[in-house]
Amino acid sequence: MNSSKNALEKVLSVLPDKISGAVRNSDLYQRKKRINEIRIRTDRRVTLTVDGRNHQLECRISEKDMRDSLMALCKNSVYSFCDTIKEGYIPFSGSVRVGVCGSAVCENGKIINVSDISSLNIRIPSFIPGFGRELYERLLSGGLKEDAVVFSPPGGGKTTLLRNMALYLSGGHPSKRVSVIDSRNEICDDRIAESENIDVYAGYPKAKGIELATRTMSPGYIICDEIGYEEAESIVRSHSSGVPLIIASHASSLDSLLSCGPSGALYKAGIGDVYAEIKVSDFMKRSIVITDRSDISEKIYDT
Repeated sequence: MNSSKNALEKVLSVLPDKISGAVRNSDLYQRKKRINEIRIRTDRRVTLTVDGRNHQLECRISEKDMRDSLMALCKNSVYSFCDTIKEGYIPFSGSVRVGVCGSAVCENGKIINVSDISSLNIRIPSFIPGFGRELYERLLSGGLKEDAVVFSPPGGGKTTLLRNMALYLSGGHPSKRVSVIDSRNEICDDRIAESENIDVYAGYPKAKGIELATRTMSPGYIICDEIGYEEAESIVRSHSSGVPLIIASHASSLDSLLSCGPSGALYKAGIGDVYAEIKVSDFMKRSIVITDRSDISEKIYDT
């Protein structure tokens, strides 16, 4: 059973029978289509996302169904997950992440609780053999010493690519010690957990994970998903250590990546040797366009 199928089955094994049965009885499941997302909304029908398209099932979700689903995904202790729920997600297992939507309770501009949860988006990780191999070969040709920035719009496959890169680097020749900063528990799957050369900082804030990995684990590469300004500052501070990074960022084009946001700040600071853009076709086929820093024009990007 591949990793995607295994992750889906883990999710279905804990969801209420009404929902898991509806998914298993669906034509998509029966035809072994790769289900990317299961969306559960109160007073709405269950929706499955396959290859970027949404398919509604006949199963309609009641308030009790939502409560039961939430309890199951939180292992019968919603309180234990209140910190991540405030951040909009529930970590599950096997790199499955559950997006959470409800009513925020705020105090002094900060979310202190989320009530009346009305939507859950269960994202099933993809397993795409060979995806990102060209990026690995490019880094290999440079002696595995260069930083790489992976980017695409949301849902483009950045996390899948990061997961594969961790496996390529740790299992290649030469093999590299890899530290994965998995703050939302969505990169690490069973294959990464079983690797002898990967150390996973699960649930750590990204900036702190990068700092600790640099200081204490002597990694050959650090991999981190979706950086923000705090992570960018941490990367700038730690870059003198000589540990190369592979990081991910949301962007629709190389211009937008470099002209603003945290990745633009890193570019301006001279960090980022290789840029890998994930392009997705109408049929959800993914390809990677690689650009070296030396091939980027001398245009000055304002950050």
